[in-house]
Amino acid sequence: AVDQSVLILKPGQRLDTDKVFNLLPVQSLSDYPYKAVDTPECLEVRPRRAVSLDHVYDSLKNVGLKMVTNLIVRQPLCLKYRGITYHKAFSSDTSRYIKYSERKLSSPPVETVRTFFPETWIWQLSEVGDSGSAQVPVTVPDTITSWETEAFCLSSEGLGLAPPAQLTVFQPFFLELSLPYSIIRGEIFELKATVFNYLSKCIMVKVTPAPSSDYTLKASDVQYSSCLCANGRKTFKWILTPSVLGVLSITVSAEAEASQT
Repeated sequence: AVDQSVLILKPGQRLDTDKVFNLLPVQSLSDYPYKAVDTPECLEVRPRRAVSLDHVYDSLKNVGLKMVTNLIVRQPLCLKYRGITYHKAFSSDTSRYIKYSERKLSSPPVETVRTFFPETWIWQLSEVGDSGSAQVPVTVPDTITSWETEAFCLSSEGLGLAPPAQLTVFQPFFLELSLPYSIIRGEIFELKATVFNYLSKCIMVKVTPAPSSDYTLKASDVQYSSCLCANGRKTFKWILTPSVLGVLSITVSAEAEASQT
């Protein structure tokens, strides 16, 4: 599985049947010339009714393969009648042939901290039984995103490629900070925290930035309380002034409060 944001930055990196087919050394499969066929010498005779033939020699010949063996693998094309050999007419059932150009290699509250944010996920081999399917329990990463999943299988019959599937991961209630890449000591900037509510009802939320000796916040409006409706979002802002050099750690918490209405 690949994070959808990675595919947006690097499009065209998907595995599909065309890419797999183009890896084959021989892509155009066809019959070989008539002059390369060793035919027996016998008289040309047209019988009343044609005989349909379908055997291993014709199957190999139709994909351009020449068989070298001392076994008799061809059905006789000559018929003997009163000591004279005649050609036996036959018809090919072309409906059984595959057009290779059209062929497709056809998952009491515990406080958790989100720390696992990979760009790729699920590199795992699983054995598939006769049912052709397998259940693999996994734990999704902490990234709130959509994952593009792909799967392929190998067997004695060849390679199988499953169509891509999408898995969307989200949390019903979370907070997202909007921070600049870098700031200068003493510079004033606006700290923004957006709270998302994907619950089925409105809730009263309290958003509070943690105090720190690394920065100072404006005394007024340090803590916010507001009603946040279902499937809604709201952005809270503070004026922040950093006071140290180096990496600055900023912590903002959001929690639901008991509503009075």
